[in-house]
Amino acid sequence: MNSYSFLITLFIHLEHPVFSEQDFYQVKACCSFNGPNFNHVEYIVRASFNKNNMKEYNSTRGNWIGFTNYSIVYSNLSNISPYDALERAMEKQLLCNDNIQVIQTI
Repeated sequence: MNSYSFLITLFIHLEHPVFSEQDFYQVKACCSFNGPNFNHVEYIVRASFNKNNMKEYNSTRGNWIGFTNYSIVYSNLSNISPYDALERAMEKQLLCNDNIQVIQTI
């Protein structure tokens, strides 16, 4: 990273601090491996707003599930989008399947 991009990044982070009284949105993704050679891979994405679970994607089910009225509607829209399904498949491939060899050695 050169010094200009570092300074721009620093300025952006100082402009929008993480710890504030404002709303907080967080997305977590994890891979679960099962089987003798990690044959079964499950990719889970959880989205939360102000520490309340809003929606969850599970690659075994292949769809989003909403936990509030707003997130149920938003999950239904995400489930019918063909681009969202492609994006989740790409994320699972990049984050989980491509790293199986690294995880097996740990």
